[in-house]
Amino acid sequence: MVGEHARRATNKNMNRAYTLPIPHDRLRLTFCRTIIHMLKMWVETAGAELSLIVFCMYA
Repeated sequence: MVGEHARRATNKNMNRAYTLPIPHDRLRLTFCRTIIHMLKMWVETAGAELSLIVFCMYA
């Protein structure tokens, strides 16, 4: 019961933080998410091949 109340309060605070009208922070958050997503995709597809090529070049 106490944990549920604390979690609800935390969710309310987080929602308030997310709905603050600060477009710069939201833009930066979206930008970071996009970069992380692109990095994940790159690692899944061409990251291994590219790192292998770089390793062969510098080895």
